[in-house]
Amino acid sequence: MSGTSTYQQLRAHLAFLRMSAAAEALPGELDHAIKAQLSHQDFLERLLATEVAAVDERRRASLARFASLPSPFTLADFDFSAQPSVDKKMVDELATLRFIEDATNVLLIGPPGVGKTMLAVGLGHAAVAAGMRTYYTTAADLAARCHRAAMEGRWATTMRFYAGPRLLIIDEVGYLPLPAEAAAALFQVVSQRYLKGSIALTTNLGIAKAHRFARTCASCHLKFTGSTRSRREGGQGRRNRRGRRRGLRLSCRAPR
Repeated sequence: MSGTSTYQQLRAHLAFLRMSAAAEALPGELDHAIKAQLSHQDFLERLLATEVAAVDERRRASLARFASLPSPFTLADFDFSAQPSVDKKMVDELATLRFIEDATNVLLIGPPGVGKTMLAVGLGHAAVAAGMRTYYTTAADLAARCHRAAMEGRWATTMRFYAGPRLLIIDEVGYLPLPAEAAAALFQVVSQRYLKGSIALTTNLGIAKAHRFARTCASCHLKFTGSTRSRREGGQGRRNRRGRRRGLRLSCRAPR
């Protein structure tokens, strides 16, 4: 069999296996193997490494699209100097994503503007970068989706969808009043994920109300107060009517 025929067969095999990156890299890798006098094993390792890198990049891009994270901010963008009482060690511990491995939930409590969403989204980006299936939703969108599913007979399918991601981020619980059926849907999602995956939830509910959820979702409380600006952009932050800086409380717990 001629060299040209062998080359064409190699291309055809790679195309059949849908190894498009390896097929595109084949001519260059063959030239490099000849010039560098590579062994067959070394040539094959380089060719397959090209395909593996391309597949991994596509997989991460797919995870990022599915996650639907609303901003590009990562944990590195959080300005701890604007929130000086934040326990950076705990945030660093969360950044290791061990809480996801342990199916632990994270609850962030505080008024608007203190960085709850930014921290939750930062955890989401970290999880995506680690190859973990992640999904972001607001509480209002989750409730609306569950309502449509109930009306259309797709309740079980929707519950399986929310039970699937390793990390589910539910943002803005309490920003809009939820009717009883919407609140029931939220707790149904939480119960469906019990011991199966982690939830990062943000809320502006009062501490007493939030702790009623915490008994189901999270405890192990950490309180911190600081500026309403949490990105690296300076500023003194807003104060409430009593002149205190607005605060944020972070809670986390592994399910019992």
